[in-house]
Amino acid sequence: MKRLLIILAISLMASTAFAGSSSIKILEIDPSPSQLLKVSSEIHFKVKLEYNVSEDSAVANLIFQKGEDSGSFDSVVGNTMQVINKGKGTITLEKTITVPDIKVLQVFTPLMIPGQTQTTTVDMKVYKVIK
Repeated sequence: MKRLLIILAISLMASTAFAGSSSIKILEIDPSPSQLLKVSSEIHFKVKLEYNVSEDSAVANLIFQKGEDSGSFDSVVGNTMQVINKGKGTITLEKTITVPDIKVLQVFTPLMIPGQTQTTTVDMKVYKVIK
């Protein structure tokens, strides 16, 4: 029983450490979310991110996802990522995608911490898509 309590305490401390004070925020995004996107058009996105990583390293992701299919296997339209080290700073991620035949495109930036099973640090923008 004592061993079980020690294991639970270590697990709790580890999960608290992962929750840490790491953060990620979209500072600038081009094109602007106020711009309508046209189905089948090729769009180049440039996203400036501000981050604060309290762990040794993390992965900043830029993910483009179909808004109305957010749970399906093929919902990701495109993505790119970059490893970032402990500390504060800014990075710019770029990706060109072809806009699928959808109504909403979600652009989000999860910050993934190695060893963490869930991503809770995310920023997101949404675009309306027209035909």
